[in-house]
Amino acid sequence: MSPRPAAPLTLEFILLGLLDARPAHGYDLHKQLSGDSPLAMLWQVKQSQLYALLDKLEAHGLVRSQPLLEEYTPPRKQYDLTPLGRERLYAWRSAPVEHVRDLRQEFLARLYFARCAGDEIARGLIAAQTQRCQVWAGRLEARLNAEAPEAHFPRSVHAFRVHQVRAALAWLTELEGELS
Repeated sequence: MSPRPAAPLTLEFILLGLLDARPAHGYDLHKQLSGDSPLAMLWQVKQSQLYALLDKLEAHGLVRSQPLLEEYTPPRKQYDLTPLGRERLYAWRSAPVEHVRDLRQEFLARLYFARCAGDEIARGLIAAQTQRCQVWAGRLEARLNAEAPEAHFPRSVHAFRVHQVRAALAWLTELEGELS
């Protein structure tokens, strides 16, 4: 077991983002991640897993809960962000992802909450991710160019990755245009 606590998962940050909008109980959070909700396009979670994640977030001081005074069976808790939870959420939603593979879910989740926070926050995230993608593209193009012409498969793999990053850059440019 690692002595260092695991970094929060994307889904945990999604829960923090939902709670940043307003306090909620677990069932309400589950509904916001189900059905036709925009976030359900990225993540779906079982209710039992959601409650376990809320317990974990509370144990780490990122959310706090209080029982609702109404008479529910079973009793419900309402969750709210702590100042530490809000600080971590805001840092997460403005930081670019570290790997190309993380654009599909992680970046889109960050973008969702950045856009909820306003165009300026979203522009900052898009600009940071664009810079990161440009670095990736440069590294991948260097690897591609370093391969011998007869190394067909490695060249194909590197070319594929270069095209992935170029497509991401084109998409980020479109996103930036939507916010202008």
